Amino acid sequence: MSEAGDVVDEVVVERTDLPDEAAHPDAVLEVTLTDGDVTELVYDAAATANRKERAQSRFDQLAERPPNNDEDA
Repeated sequence: MSEAGDVVDEVVVERTDLPDEAAHPDAVLEVTLTDGDVTELVYDAAATANRKERAQSRFDQLAERPPNNDEDA
C-alpha cells in the first residue's frame, strides 16, 4: 500500500481536460482510473492550499540567514 504523496503511476492529462480551478502548476487532484483511462478528476483545494503553505514555510526557513558570530556578542 502506498502512502500519501507517493508516486504510484504517471498519466498525462491535457491541460484543457483539467477542471478550470485546477489548471495551475501546483494543483492537487484526485484521479480515478478505469482500465488505465482517466475517468474522473477532482480538484482538492484544501490539499493544494496545504501544499502551498508547506512549500512557503520551507522556503522561508531556507531564506533565513544563520546568525553572524559578531551579532551574538
